[in-house]
Amino acid sequence: METILRVVGLSGCLLVLAGCICRIGLMKSKRNRFIWWLVYALMAVYAGGVLLDLVMDRRVDWYEIAGIGGIVLHLEVTRRAWRNGAPPETRTDHSPLGGK
Repeated sequence: METILRVVGLSGCLLVLAGCICRIGLMKSKRNRFIWWLVYALMAVYAGGVLLDLVMDRRVDWYEIAGIGGIVLHLEVTRRAWRNGAPPETRTDHSPLGGK
């Protein structure tokens, strides 16, 4: 059972890393707000830390797995918005109220 949980954890961490790196790659420095780049970079760093703990056979707490699960869910729920590149809400010229 422990091996299965470790493999699921490793897979989740790798999925988060790949997803965050791909989203960062879709953003352009002049067109997209830095905060969105930072959000995905921090998610990737967190997943990388949990991944290292799993690889080094260190104890991983339930809340770390819950964090990875939450990020995986976020990536899945927002997948359609990112299908054709970075969504409008990440752009520097986007106003949340619709005006300019």
